[in-house]
Amino acid sequence: MSVKKEVGEDNEAGEERWRQLYFCGEIDGKCYCLSCGDELEEAKEESVREHYDNHHAGHKTKKRKADEDGVYQEEWKVLYFCGEVNGKPVCLVCKLEQEAEEDGIREHYKSCHALYYDKYVGELRKEKIYYFEYMLKLKEPVYENDCQVSDKANKAGYMLAREIAVALNPLTMGEVLKKCMFKAAGVICPEKQQEFGDINLSPHTITERVSELSEDVNYQLKNKVETFIALSVAIEKTKVNYTSPFAVFIRGVDEYLEVTEEFVELIPEMSSDDIFNSVVVALEKIGVDWTCVVSLATGREPSLLKEVTTKLKELLVKKYPNQEFLHLNCLVHQEMLSDILKISNVLEVFQHTVGLLKSQLPHQHRLLFRLDPRRKVTGSLLKDFYELRADVLEFVDVQELQDNVWLQDLAFILDMKEHLDDFKKQVDEQSKFVADFYYSICAFENKLELCERQLSEKSLIHFPTLKSLCHGKLLCHTQSIKYISSISKLREECQDAFSELKKLQEYFKVFQNPFTVNKDEVPNHLWPEIRKIKYDHTQKQKFFEVDIHSFYKSLGQQYFNLKSLASFVLSMFCTTSVCKRPISAEFLINSQHYATSQKSALRLAAAKSISPNFDELVKRRKLQNAETLGVIEEVDIKPILTSTRAGNSSNFGIPEIDLGSSDEESG
Repeated sequence: MSVKKEVGEDNEAGEERWRQLYFCGEIDGKCYCLSCGDELEEAKEESVREHYDNHHAGHKTKKRKADEDGVYQEEWKVLYFCGEVNGKPVCLVCKLEQEAEEDGIREHYKSCHALYYDKYVGELRKEKIYYFEYMLKLKEPVYENDCQVSDKANKAGYMLAREIAVALNPLTMGEVLKKCMFKAAGVICPEKQQEFGDINLSPHTITERVSELSEDVNYQLKNKVETFIALSVAIEKTKVNYTSPFAVFIRGVDEYLEVTEEFVELIPEMSSDDIFNSVVVALEKIGVDWTCVVSLATGREPSLLKEVTTKLKELLVKKYPNQEFLHLNCLVHQEMLSDILKISNVLEVFQHTVGLLKSQLPHQHRLLFRLDPRRKVTGSLLKDFYELRADVLEFVDVQELQDNVWLQDLAFILDMKEHLDDFKKQVDEQSKFVADFYYSICAFENKLELCERQLSEKSLIHFPTLKSLCHGKLLCHTQSIKYISSISKLREECQDAFSELKKLQEYFKVFQNPFTVNKDEVPNHLWPEIRKIKYDHTQKQKFFEVDIHSFYKSLGQQYFNLKSLASFVLSMFCTTSVCKRPISAEFLINSQHYATSQKSALRLAAAKSISPNFDELVKRRKLQNAETLGVIEEVDIKPILTSTRAGNSSNFGIPEIDLGSSDEESG
């Protein structure tokens, strides 16, 4: 029998009378003691009164007496989720300090929390109380430090979200990371384990935090762009997905010669006009001053980016006729040999051979393992293919592997590939600025010219693979002419691609060492300052003691033109390989949460000189939470509870909201 049937279906005063007299209420059609949480066998007043008299009557008398004296009562904890902190009653749910009066505490609980917490009874209610007590640190004297602990947890959450994004991992990785930290903390520092548990690393939270971190980095970038006195733009093809194949980067220098290099935007694959408009809009969003733009660096996309570059030049010439704008083709991470040396023909033979081996050998055979395209890049695969040619011929009959001319072509490709890889490595390790990149290109062109001259003399000193295949014999004239022609085409390709850089040779020479240049080797406006600095022994000593960037940063305003030259050189991209790592994570698209914050994650992964301001983000989140709580506290939900109870009288103390009702009825 329910409470309503005993006291009357419409008798709300009877229900309240049972609650006040015996601390008894109905939940899900069953009668419960609100003091101890026990379920009562019968919903009859005699049974309820007997339970109350046997277990709680003595405490009730004490409570009434103590209540008159304004003293906290332990029963309020179970009845109203009210605890005691420093001798004063505090709501365990919202941490609101209250007066030690039962009527006020009961009214606060009924109006603010009963709707959500009346459903917790018995052991569940006790567990909830214990949880709230732990959160308030009722048993430890660190109640004042709760806010600091929460700030630490939020800051750690932002830091971990950034690391997940920078590592280009799926955003669902946070849940696994939290479990690992929680278990490790339980072993290393059990007393701090709960603080690790307070760090929220759910996919939704990480997605929000990655977006906030990205917005903070973008905000800092806008502030940085306002200080730039010279800047360059780079556009590189991405491998993120098929709808956003171009990434825009910016590199700028301020008046103190501090270099900032950051990701700006992803541009979908469109026509050249649309790409041009998207690039202009993306740069104007961050406040780029077009009078400071020095150059545009691109990869090898002649059909699209060449037109984009032309349109940018026209735009700048139209707005600023006296401004010089450079276009740099960055060939460092491209397959330059594919077209010139016809590597595709060799790859066709390789793929055909691997197909034959798969049909003849078991899946785990060592040959198939070493020739697996998924394990190695093209150069390493071809090298293994060349070295294992004798083993391959034991299982399959491939005509090309028995043709000495074809093998010589393969050996020549491997040697040229080795030279190009050395050039890439040198650029990545030694080229910090575009001047270093220019001199690396000059050295590579000289090396190609030397190889070309040696082949014309039938010398194979710089072709060790080809030399070992010939066994000391000379190349035939036809092969020599073919290889010389290929090297000549490669050298011409380099000269054509870097023709814009060659125009700046005199500036690079001054930048690299202003103490060794002569008057006829430098522009006229730089010579007075160069002549002055040559006799400045302090600057000369500093030039040999520190790196070149620090040297130019230390120059005073008396060397204004030299500092302007340094800002011009420092602002230019020497290669778009800086854009390659953070935008080559195609596997991330499998993450459902990553797709929604792709740009944000890429911005964090590509960030080099700008770091998020974690303290400011935590403070902002704290203010947002405080504002949200303030709004909730201002809402008077008593009319909502009253109307809900009146419309849904089937449950005592647990109002039900009809999701199918109108807005007025649901309140």
